[in-house]
Amino acid sequence: MRAHWKPFAAGLAVGILLTGMFFALGVRRMRLAQRAGPPMEHMLRFLGRRLELAPEQRDAVKAILDDKRRKLDAMRSEAEPRFEALRLEGRREIRAVLRPDQQERFDRLEADWEKRRRRMGPPPPPMP
Repeated sequence: MRAHWKPFAAGLAVGILLTGMFFALGVRRMRLAQRAGPPMEHMLRFLGRRLELAPEQRDAVKAILDDKRRKLDAMRSEAEPRFEALRLEGRREIRAVLRPDQQERFDRLEADWEKRRRRMGPPPPPMP
């Protein structure tokens, strides 16, 4: 019975690690997109062209997009610490089921992951 938890733990570990990697890639893509230019400005230009917005409509749509951007930025700021806590909790739980030699290798993997995260840099400031 005791050996049955090992495949489950291994699957859980792989799932958590892959989720972390995909999350990190998504965050990186989002940061790169934000550095390329404000997405709301792109959306405003797109809607302006496609819908042939009058100046007063463009101003109203811009106000709506700006308001939603501020709310999204606030949500992201509130959620990011919770995502980080969950990520760290998963790593602690994985480490707890590993043998000492595996823990050492896992620690080295974690150090590599942290180096990659630092290279990505801090998130960009919220959009004005």
